[in-house]
Amino acid sequence: MRYTIRRISLAPLAKFGCLLGTLVSLLPSLLCSLSALRLLVLARRWLEGWQEGEIEILGFTATLDFIELLGLEPVLEFLQAIGPMPWTFFILAIVVVSVASGLLVALTIYVTGLGYNFLAWLTGGLEVELKEVRTPGPRRQA
Repeated sequence: MRYTIRRISLAPLAKFGCLLGTLVSLLPSLLCSLSALRLLVLARRWLEGWQEGEIEILGFTATLDFIELLGLEPVLEFLQAIGPMPWTFFILAIVVVSVASGLLVALTIYVTGLGYNFLAWLTGGLEVELKEVRTPGPRRQA
C-alpha cells in the first residue's frame, strides 16, 4: 500500500511540540532556577554592603549611601522582597522557564510543519509505502 502525506495538521503538532519542549526543559530549568536564586542572594548581599560607604577627601570623612546615589533602591527592594520567599521564586522560575522553552519548541515545530505543508503543496508530498502487519490471534481449527 502506498500513501502520500500531503498535509500535516499544525495544531496537534504545536501542542505536541509544547509538551515535548516543556518536559525536556524541566531539568535545565531546575538548574537555571537554582543558579538564579543563588545569584540573587549574592547580589542582594553585595548591594546591601553598598548602603553605607565612607569616603575620605582631604582628611574629611563622609558617609554616603551609594544605593541611593546610584538610584538602585528599586533593585535592592526587589531583591529583599525575594528573600523571605525563595522557594516561591524557585518554583515560579522553573515553571516560567519550562513553559517558555516549550513555547519556543512549539513555535519551531509549527514553522517546520508550515514549511512541510508548503513544500508538499508544491511537490505533492512524501510518498510512504506501508505494509500491513497482522498480529497473531487465536487460530481457528478446521
